[in-house]
Amino acid sequence: MIVALITILVLVFTIKIIKNSFDSKTISIFIVILLLFDTSIKIYPSMPFMGQVLAFISSIFLFSLFLFQRRYTLAYIQYFPLNRPLIVMCAITFFFYIISDYISGFKKIGSPLINCCLYFMQLIIPFIILRKYSGDKTIFRTVLICTLISFLIGVLNYVYKGNIYMSEIAKYYIGKTSVGNVEGVSASELMLDMYEDVQRFRVSSVWRSPFVYGYVSIVTFLYFLFMLVLDKYKNMPIYIGMLCSLFGIFFCNCRSVLVTFLISFFIFILNVYKFSKVVKILFCCLIFVLITIFCVPQLSTMFDMLIASFTTQSTSSQIQGSSIAMRLIQFEAVIEYFSRNPILGNGVNFFVEYLGWGTQNMKDMRLFGLESILFNLLLERGLVGLLVYSYFYFSILRYLMKCKKINRNYSSFGIALLTAYFSFAMITGELNSVSITLFFIGIVIVKLEKIKKNGCIDHNS
Repeated sequence: MIVALITILVLVFTIKIIKNSFDSKTISIFIVILLLFDTSIKIYPSMPFMGQVLAFISSIFLFSLFLFQRRYTLAYIQYFPLNRPLIVMCAITFFFYIISDYISGFKKIGSPLINCCLYFMQLIIPFIILRKYSGDKTIFRTVLICTLISFLIGVLNYVYKGNIYMSEIAKYYIGKTSVGNVEGVSASELMLDMYEDVQRFRVSSVWRSPFVYGYVSIVTFLYFLFMLVLDKYKNMPIYIGMLCSLFGIFFCNCRSVLVTFLISFFIFILNVYKFSKVVKILFCCLIFVLITIFCVPQLSTMFDMLIASFTTQSTSSQIQGSSIAMRLIQFEAVIEYFSRNPILGNGVNFFVEYLGWGTQNMKDMRLFGLESILFNLLLERGLVGLLVYSYFYFSILRYLMKCKKINRNYSSFGIALLTAYFSFAMITGELNSVSITLFFIGIVIVKLEKIKKNGCIDHNS
């Protein structure tokens, strides 16, 4: 009853704001949700369509815009530079859900609709909100505050060697379900137990998975590094934000996050600075990393595990994970299932419903630990799905590369974000990375379009 009342109040409040118009502060609502709310947290735990917070707010936001500000919205959307890839991606998402044998009833329409609102529409939402307004200071303050909050919860997580916050959330806002052979326990509760290993404890902060916390920390680190390059704000808050982000990157204790961070960081540096300065920065970073590895025992252990993961396939709890040998076994199994229907794949949810991934009833143990988005696309959506996926993301990359002539700093930030997403998704899977990546790239796009139009950016918030 209380949740229903809160939902009605949120609905009325959101519609009223949009009906009367909105300003740059609207962007803060989305940033807070993206940086502090795990996608497993649901308003209605038993209702997957109305439940998920970001999907719920995004759906209400877009619906209200078209209901009360149709002309304004359509006028802005037609200027969005990536209209065609976005439409194609959303259309093919609906197509694959409709033809899948593992999706039934209303879910064939409801699931792709929520999927598009939760993921791909995040690219255009900042474009609609910030088209008239700058919002730079509002975005900076919101990202900084959210980073500090997740850092503080992460520190408590590390000190107490348990995620009290997410454990409590899982009791009330993550629906109970059957996971493997364990009845009445949420997947998030089981996942929290999985990562709370004494020998290799992983900090997950406000997220159910330390991988997600690590990735979100990479995004916020790149954002603060980008702010440092722009030189628009005082350095001290930026340095604080970067240090809080580095805590998440290293103390999530995930090798894939560390690799993703290094790749995206180098890509950003290479694109922003001239070669001579890049060499100096990389040399200083190398010195810093070496000193840190030798001085901080946990980072030294993580570095050793990183090297071991490329050469061994151990069952030890400290280095257990995906090695190259394990990936090759997974690839062979994926190709076997892929060959059954190489054009359109085996259907959305084939991985979970048919193969039983994530349960104790997996049909093919060769696929145990399979995480890469590439393997998932080949299994469920075939060559068509892989081609459309590539078309969508490479269209974004192509746009950002072209815009380097317009503003090198903004385009470099966008390219670094996209690189981080590709690295993370290929190694670990998408998890919660799509929404936050596309949303911040959406902010970059609206800024670049303003530069094209005006020749400069309005820095006033």
